[in-house]
Amino acid sequence: MFRYALMMFFCLAFAHKEENLLADGILSRQKRGTLTTAMVLNTADKQVAVDKHNDARRSVSPSASDMIKMQWSEELGVLAQSYSTKCVWGHNPTRKTANYSSIGENLYIRSNEQLASTVLEGAVVSWDKERNDYTYSTRACSKVCGHYTQVAWASSYAVGCGVSTCANVQVDTKVWATAQIVVCNYAPAGNFPTKPYKEGAWCTACPAAFPKCDNNLCSKTGAASMSAFSPLVLILAVYFACVQNVN
Repeated sequence: MFRYALMMFFCLAFAHKEENLLADGILSRQKRGTLTTAMVLNTADKQVAVDKHNDARRSVSPSASDMIKMQWSEELGVLAQSYSTKCVWGHNPTRKTANYSSIGENLYIRSNEQLASTVLEGAVVSWDKERNDYTYSTRACSKVCGHYTQVAWASSYAVGCGVSTCANVQVDTKVWATAQIVVCNYAPAGNFPTKPYKEGAWCTACPAAFPKCDNNLCSKTGAASMSAFSPLVLILAVYFACVQNVN
């Protein structure tokens, strides 16, 4: 049992190393694996991906004042699915679509095949766990945090994902006989050298295009966010509430 756990840790460590190396442009010669299954995501699969991202976004700590509710983008989904079928464990260097030129990307890999909804949930949960290694106040990261900060990037409002199962995928110097790869693309891209969101009470600094508040997230639908009210209106609201309590 201990030997198996050690082997899994070794594989995961290499997976994280791959993504870090790719960011420095070292994986340009990465070899492709062989596609065995290109999954077609149904409506329920897509909803799982969106819901898990939004669950992570509405639970960031400290709380976010400007976190936008994510929605599925078919355009980003097509991009992600197409790239996942290339069976490369490394980032897509040409992430552009007709409507998006700034596109972020998260990758996830596992060594056996699962249902699309299951592996999508596992991918987002894995990325979100990186918050444990990230310090918001200083932006310090003790391990790998880039997946988490992209998930929690306030202005990234569109997401699309793809899932493929491949054979003989190169992961660092190893070759995985079976690898299920998840690709999620985001627009606009995050991970600039700033904090991923503004700290503050939920929905108090929502962008004008997303003026409502839906369970801690800025949205086009839902209750009016606190940012939609002027200071004068807020003062009057508090005043009348106090008068009613006195009476």
